[in-house]
Amino acid sequence: MDLEKEFGFDETLAEGGVWVPVGANGTRILIAAMPNAKLERHMEAITRRFRQLNKDVPEEIHEESVAKCVLLGWEGIEEAGQPVEPSEANRLAMLRKYSRFKSLVIREAINLKNFQRDEEKNS
Repeated sequence: MDLEKEFGFDETLAEGGVWVPVGANGTRILIAAMPNAKLERHMEAITRRFRQLNKDVPEEIHEESVAKCVLLGWEGIEEAGQPVEPSEANRLAMLRKYSRFKSLVIREAINLKNFQRDEEKNS
């Protein structure tokens, strides 16, 4: 077994994102890994603040963090037949509105095989 092929991880891809096909007609999402350095920096102060309050970080803040640091873009996403631009506000809105879409994004972001160096797959 080649450990690099099986377990190698590219930090640049983890933070910069990779394109993952998610549906018909070339639909794909650009996702960064969970965790990644940008997400960890973003969540550090938030987590510290809620820990001081003896509270868990609310789901709404996790969703904002995913929209900002994990779901970086998309191609081919529509809602009611209309294209949806991948702005941060739209990414957050789609994550909140469609829980199965949010689950898909998180599942792909924690799948570390997505972030192995593979020039053909990630172009």
